[in-house]
Amino acid sequence: MKFLKDRRLRYGGYAVVATALVVAALVGLNIAVKAIEDNWALRLDLSYNSLTRFSDSTKNALAELDQPVTYYVMASPGSENAQLMEILDRFRALSGNVTVTTVDPDKNPGLVNKFRGSAASLGSNAVVVANADETRFKVYSYYDMVNIGQDQSSGQYYVSSYKFEQVLAQGLLYVTSPKTYTAYFMEGHGETAVSNLTALTTILSSNNYSSEALPLGADMPDPASSVIFIMDPQRDIDDQTRQSLMDYAQNGGGFVFAWAVTTPDDLPNFQAVLDFYNTGFERGYVAANVDDSSQYYGTPALILSAIGEHDITTPLTENGNVHILSMQSRAIKPPEMIKNEVTITPLLSSGTGSFLADMDIQRGNTVEDWRRRDTESLGPFTMAAAILRHNFADDAKDSRVVVIGGAGTISSSTPLNYFSNGEFLMSALKWAAKDDAINLSVYSKTAQRGSLQLTSQSEVYLLAGLSIILLPLMTLIAALVVTLRRRHL
Repeated sequence: MKFLKDRRLRYGGYAVVATALVVAALVGLNIAVKAIEDNWALRLDLSYNSLTRFSDSTKNALAELDQPVTYYVMASPGSENAQLMEILDRFRALSGNVTVTTVDPDKNPGLVNKFRGSAASLGSNAVVVANADETRFKVYSYYDMVNIGQDQSSGQYYVSSYKFEQVLAQGLLYVTSPKTYTAYFMEGHGETAVSNLTALTTILSSNNYSSEALPLGADMPDPASSVIFIMDPQRDIDDQTRQSLMDYAQNGGGFVFAWAVTTPDDLPNFQAVLDFYNTGFERGYVAANVDDSSQYYGTPALILSAIGEHDITTPLTENGNVHILSMQSRAIKPPEMIKNEVTITPLLSSGTGSFLADMDIQRGNTVEDWRRRDTESLGPFTMAAAILRHNFADDAKDSRVVVIGGAGTISSSTPLNYFSNGEFLMSALKWAAKDDAINLSVYSKTAQRGSLQLTSQSEVYLLAGLSIILLPLMTLIAALVVTLRRRHL
């Protein structure tokens, strides 16, 4: 036919076919790339917070997973949290034993009730991690997987960082591990009761630790799977309890001693246990240098701590943007003499110009109220320390202790929820418990993109000159060069 010989029609037909082939190739490539990502999670994460760039410990946990684990996401279709689903998709890609299922609570009340009792209690974007027969499971609300911050100027709350990887990996280890650890809280001597430590025990629970009271006269727990907390005691222990604590320590048991300004100084039997670790607490509380606002939060008694180098703190500091708030903390007493069997490492310290405030001096809200008096010792001071008591005859019976000068540092809701204190607490607890099996070294990732900070007027002028004068001038010169060259063609 004559019209088929038309050159324009033939060229147009070739263009249509070529375009169709290119589109088909692009669609096929897109499908192939998505399949590769779904199966092997090879996409490079270049985001500002590296949300899907997992730690080696998480990758190893997924690679070694040898039994089915299901993540149930409680959400109606289309309302799933994008970051949460991206993390779970990566989990699924890294292990063939991971299944991710979205469950609409309104349409599956039976399944929801099995895990928590009612659909409403789970909330939107809650996650249930379950083993194969669902006899062992862990439930996390959305707010268990994020940290909430508060803007000091507006009072508004916001998501400050994400804990998706940390929480979801902990859940996986919980449902697949037969071993559990328990934090025991000594009671009967005026200590803070475990029932009054909701913020602390919530964090323990989300990290697979049970919390139980250790009442007066109770037998000591198994040192291999426990840590004993002693929180702000008001009365001394008797000789029998002191000996029980010493036996627990000598068999490799771990402790967290958290004193407070309200803890009496005259507790000789408690001090005998502390002497075993070559430590103790000073009288008074640490106050920051009032002239350096970077050292404290609101009042000099709430100190933004300097963080020491230790296995406890390294994972936190590597993550960056870590702020640990020490709450009205006593100073850790330096040892009078060095003992070869005891290694003491500072974890949290005060800054230059800090001092040991006299508890008998009333302080108000003015700057002058927080000036150091001549009778008050000048810092810096250690406010938390990690202590290793070596057993040279049997390494398995080495005893690990964390001493904290301010009980509120690990028990008050504000530092636990709005600072990095919760992560510090768990890292310290796992170290004291010798809990290497589930020490994921996974920490929160910021949800706030960093902004450009101009610290001087000269920087402002320099940036203005570059953006307002230099860049437009360079563009104009380039345009003139191109125009003149074309005129001579």
